[in-house]
Amino acid sequence: MFGIGRTVPGVIIVRSTDAADMSDAEFLEAVWPSVDAANSRAETFSRVPKELVIPIAAETQYAKTDKGTFIRGKVYDQFKNEIEKVYNDFENGQLGTLVLEVPELEQWLLEQVNKELDVSLESTTTDFYQAGVDSSQSTRMYSHIRRELDLGGNHASMSKNILYETGNPTILARYLHALRTGEDNAQEDELFVMEELISKYSSFSQHQSYNVSSDEKQVVVSLVIVTS
Repeated sequence: MFGIGRTVPGVIIVRSTDAADMSDAEFLEAVWPSVDAANSRAETFSRVPKELVIPIAAETQYAKTDKGTFIRGKVYDQFKNEIEKVYNDFENGQLGTLVLEVPELEQWLLEQVNKELDVSLESTTTDFYQAGVDSSQSTRMYSHIRRELDLGGNHASMSKNILYETGNPTILARYLHALRTGEDNAQEDELFVMEELISKYSSFSQHQSYNVSSDEKQVVVSLVIVTS
């Protein structure tokens, strides 16, 4: 595995001689179920996306111990160009061409977040953070959006923390649509967030009065506010 200092790890897999004649694409499809199974047992921050698997030819010589295990530092140095390339492709690679309007974009984001990140968003207004989306998952979704959606050539304007910055699929859809069309919906989004907060925190339980008997000790708390 590699990825020190990165938000998402990758893995180098050396072919066996039985797989020597497989293309990279065929080999990746063959080994991916095993990688995916390992991911399912790992913490989310240590899961390897498919795009960060580097297949290596069977005859490749690499630094290893007497037991045949990688000598990590030397292997990192040997494959540093391949590692840099997969990270560059993962973060800044081919740009998407899918064009969606806001309603369709909301549903697409909801489906993709649930599928790609293996989380459970109940609706397009469910908060990403409250649903358990962490920083590595946010980065993965950022890369997925870049690869799939047409953003009008403005992909570079999108932050890697875009999920946290927008909060939920509804606001993210509006942001991405505005990025593609050049519209300014910042004020509209702020009003939407305020309306959501008002709706969420405006439900109060009925106050129950409490009569203190003369036999009970009463406690009085004074609040003093000092302004300059």
